[in-house]
Amino acid sequence: MKRADFLMIGIILTVLGACFSIAGAATLNYSEVHWLGSTSEDVYPYRGFSMPILILGIVMLAIGLGILGRTKMIQEGAGASTA
Repeated sequence: MKRADFLMIGIILTVLGACFSIAGAATLNYSEVHWLGSTSEDVYPYRGFSMPILILGIVMLAIGLGILGRTKMIQEGAGASTA
């Protein structure tokens, strides 16, 4: 695969990882208030999905940043050897 392919994969993984991390944090704190007469109860309907989404986002973000760093290091190494 070409460097441009790895660069694009790294950018996509980084952006998706950031989005999934934000979504996981948002679903972790999301609650609905159900009123039962004069009392209320907080219900967390997405709590079961929040941790896997958050973990997936962090992993994708780390892999994306790793690929971007590796691509930059290869690019700098190729530029130095041709000069």
